[in-house]
Amino acid sequence: MIADSRIKALRGESAHIDPILISEGLELKSVGLLVSNSPHTIWEIIYHMNYWQDFIINILEGGNPKSPEHSEETWPSQKKPPGKQEWLEMVLRFKEGMKRAEDECRNDLSEHLQGNVGNTRFHMLMDLIMHNSYHSAQVVFIRRQLGEWPPPSGGDS
Repeated sequence: MIADSRIKALRGESAHIDPILISEGLELKSVGLLVSNSPHTIWEIIYHMNYWQDFIINILEGGNPKSPEHSEETWPSQKKPPGKQEWLEMVLRFKEGMKRAEDECRNDLSEHLQGNVGNTRFHMLMDLIMHNSYHSAQVVFIRRQLGEWPPPSGGDS
């Protein structure tokens, strides 16, 4: 029951858009566009989401990744992907990370994690859920500005 609740939260059921859908149907030319009053492109946001998703999952899977010294390290150096293949790989990496996060939701959420004083699986998963939710909303906002929302499979307008 608790695992199902975490998975629903991760996937945005009833609360926010499923983060998997934020990249659906986007053309390569759109992901590198900077819209008015937005500090980041879709490419940059999804890159950043991947960075922290990978980081948190690494911890959940028993790793001890080194925290970045500066937040700039969690963002790409370019506003757009070098090419279509890099974009597709970034999207696939995000989807695979979401699946790994779902798997982690099925573990004991009260377990304290090595090297993360005070952090349990629950706390780390909640950080990931909130982070993905926040940045998914940014991508939806940009897509609306570009006239590319909702995605082909539908979504709240």
